Amino acid sequence: MTEPSTLDPTDTTVSDGSRALRTVVAVAMALALGVSVKGLVLETWFVPNEAMAPTLDPGQRALVLKVGEIDRGDVVVADVSDAFEGPSRATHRDDGLIGRILHAAADVLGVRSGARSVAGVVVGVGGDHVECCSDGSVTVNGAPVAPAPADAPTVALVVPSGHVWVLSTGPLRGWDSLSRTNESGRGLIGEDDIVGRVIATVWPPRMIRASHGTEEDR
Repeated sequence: MTEPSTLDPTDTTVSDGSRALRTVVAVAMALALGVSVKGLVLETWFVPNEAMAPTLDPGQRALVLKVGEIDRGDVVVADVSDAFEGPSRATHRDDGLIGRILHAAADVLGVRSGARSVAGVVVGVGGDHVECCSDGSVTVNGAPVAPAPADAPTVALVVPSGHVWVLSTGPLRGWDSLSRTNESGRGLIGEDDIVGRVIATVWPPRMIRASHGTEEDR
């Protein structure tokens, strides 16, 4: 079975950046914390667990772009309060002084700190046929997009218009569409509930990375 590049841990959508790229990210951080932005364009998101490792590691802060279209292959953060329960999205307890500063700045600038959100890779958009797992894979429109976990539920659905279907890349299960497919919402996430697309990780400094974008952009 061939593992697709979309969810291949050795070829994730976020990779190490150069010094020039770090400069760009630093500027973006400054903009994100600027009074004029106030959370309307950029937002930071605390990575709470290993659900998206190694793309996003626990303790990192991801920079989320809240404008632009979402496509297959994008790593997104979504508020799943209406879809399924997720981990805490905003906390400073593990970040020490810097975390408290960022948390306070977010409150001042109007950055949301919703209690339930997840990150995931978009594998299905409106009109896509998602199936699992007759051949040991999760497939979209007949093409394998990821190997299926041993305990994966049976899936056969068409993603409705205005919704997406996401998968995790890490070992921690329970925080993506596949793991929630037997719930009433079938793991579907409304496009209006997508906070934005992850474009970089900005904390801690030694783990600064920038996103390559969607598969089509590479």
